[in-house]
Amino acid sequence: MTSARNLDSIKNLDAPKPDVGLLDEPNAFSYNNGKLDNESYTGIDMLYEVEVLADGNSPMDLNRVFDLLDAPKPVSKIFTSDLVGEDRWCDVTGWSDQGQCPAYAVKAEDSGDGVILLIYGGNEGIRLKPDDSEDDWELENASQWGEPCLMLGANTQYVEPS
Repeated sequence: MTSARNLDSIKNLDAPKPDVGLLDEPNAFSYNNGKLDNESYTGIDMLYEVEVLADGNSPMDLNRVFDLLDAPKPVSKIFTSDLVGEDRWCDVTGWSDQGQCPAYAVKAEDSGDGVILLIYGGNEGIRLKPDDSEDDWELENASQWGEPCLMLGANTQYVEPS
């Protein structure tokens, strides 16, 4: 990911990051031990690249850059379509080549869709299941499904982990 601000090459938020800010300017996203430090975000737009390979979880490859408008927040549930196209509450988690990881929600600009709610996770995307399911997260579970990310309406409801 690059921009006129000379952002370092950053792929996914769950990848190891240096313990320094992304920009030489104050008020930017910064990382501490590989985690996004939302406390330091004060409104500077940031380009973020979602790069997911179709490998086990995601049904397709995706490489797309978004302009984040806010600090990403962890997410555990979203209101979206299920496997049969019915809108309902779904549990969501991130998925990486190491398995389950955090999922995040953030308002972003997408050149084709305007302002959206971006739901993203690890390098293998996100995984969803009906919110009434008590099954563990498993790739082999037919009631669960993977996506590279979701680009939802900006006012889509979601729940942060408790």
